[in-house]
Amino acid sequence: MNDSFRGINFIAIITILSIFLMTHLNKKLSIYTLFNLLLLTILSLLFFNSELRSYNHGSLMIVFFFNIIFPLILVTVEFQKDMLLKKIKIVMKTFNLFICILLIIGVIDFFTDKLIGRLLVPIFNDIIYTSFIESPEQRYVSFVGHPLLNNQLFLMYYIMNNLYNKYILKKDKNFFLLTLVTMIGVGLTGSKTGMVILVVSTLVFGYQKFSNLILLSIASVIALTTGIFSVTIERFTSTTLTTGRAEIWETIVKADYFPFKIFSGYGSNFVYDVYNTVIKYASAGFEYPYKGFSLNYGILFCVIFYIITFIMPASILLKRKQYHILISYSLIFLVVNTYNGIMIVNNNMLILAVLIMFVMNLSSYAYDKRKIDYISKISI
Repeated sequence: MNDSFRGINFIAIITILSIFLMTHLNKKLSIYTLFNLLLLTILSLLFFNSELRSYNHGSLMIVFFFNIIFPLILVTVEFQKDMLLKKIKIVMKTFNLFICILLIIGVIDFFTDKLIGRLLVPIFNDIIYTSFIESPEQRYVSFVGHPLLNNQLFLMYYIMNNLYNKYILKKDKNFFLLTLVTMIGVGLTGSKTGMVILVVSTLVFGYQKFSNLILLSIASVIALTTGIFSVTIERFTSTTLTTGRAEIWETIVKADYFPFKIFSGYGSNFVYDVYNTVIKYASAGFEYPYKGFSLNYGILFCVIFYIITFIMPASILLKRKQYHILISYSLIFLVVNTYNGIMIVNNNMLILAVLIMFVMNLSSYAYDKRKIDYISKISI
């Protein structure tokens, strides 16, 4: 295969297309789905408009399209009511198995100085992955990628399982295990934001029972005594929460070399290929997606992206009065927007799209179940 297309996940493309066709063909589409499809079409046009105006013609443009735009098709997926519960269970079982593997490898790497990571270096043959593994910093870089992506996945594991317990199983289940696994996972990644979000998440799901707070305290003691949080604590005391991004941004704003445009941007990877040569480490100032998207594809692109990924889901959750789901999704969405993962060539946008698909279908199941229970109650 041509190295130019190495960044394209062809298995994901086939899977997304299959799910899209199975859930949309010969079926009446909801207003939510139709509106999202319209917004995705506009988003695609804005993307190509920026790319064709830049130097990113050909393979690079295609690679970024299939990494940034195409996965968002999953946001439009609404499973049939009779299959909804089954699909949610499949997503949960698959994701939990994946996290189990991720955690085991992380713990082994922590106690063996990245043994598994070093074994994967010649297999991946990737410069960025190799640099992370060879770095003296003890942060978990998995086969999935960057420590911040691993942090996001562990937090998703915690929130998705707690939502599943609350709305599907209707009971607290494995609160201690979920909390301990997530604490260890987040601790391995050394993420400062992850630690803050984890604390908030445990309070959101554990405040209702005193026993949960006791279990939370025990899990915290176990995680701290193993030394897994040592990297995170060290980073808290030695750097700011934004790790220098705010300081770089001040320099960028004062220079104003490449102002934001409304209907178009400077193209994918512009900050790395051009901006960094003008202002040293300029890419650090654009690690927040709303800044990066505005620079690369224009302000309108950025606005539409956030309508699709947050405003639309949040408005539906508010309308359904599902505040617990809304807060949970908002916490993960905040994590996603603290680093540049969804702007670059990897599976970050795909993971975000899967999360939105899960959250909105879980919301639909819970909403329909509540209506059925209410009708049953008043008919007695």
